[in-house]
Amino acid sequence: MTIIEKALLPLSRRHPALHEFLWFGLKQAWACLFGALLLACILVTRLWYLLMQLSFILIYALRRLEEKLGVQGPEKIIPGKAV
Repeated sequence: MTIIEKALLPLSRRHPALHEFLWFGLKQAWACLFGALLLACILVTRLWYLLMQLSFILIYALRRLEEKLGVQGPEKIIPGKAV
């Protein structure tokens, strides 16, 4: 028996309908919280994936631009090892 059930036990003997209503409300609140957290995780994951994908596309485009312009040395747009 959980703490909440123990707390609601005296109420359940006197007002069983109210006890069931409150218990149902607590279960719904827990399900709603779980659903909101799951939705937040899905949205953050998709946003993170989109941002990472756009970053890689931008880096690829800048590297291609460097190749086309023939930029070399310290003037490179993206510092790092030459590919």
